[in-house]
Amino acid sequence: MIITAILMKVLPDLINENIIAIFSILVLFLGLYILTDGFLIFIKYAFGKVKSKKEFVEFFIKISPLLLSLIVAILKLF
Repeated sequence: MIITAILMKVLPDLINENIIAIFSILVLFLGLYILTDGFLIFIKYAFGKVKSKKEFVEFFIKISPLLLSLIVAILKLF
């Protein structure tokens, strides 16, 4: 997300919209992968297989910037 913002501010004439859309799709798939991994951690935590909350909290720390990136990627596709 930060890289996309820098590229959009620094090089607006040189960047094709298709390149930004492809980059956004890649960010979207990365975010979906992390969401899936985090969802599995959530299921393990819900059924008691994760004994500590540390792994569960690390999931939310890891996912918070990517949720914003996912929103930006989805908005760029439309």
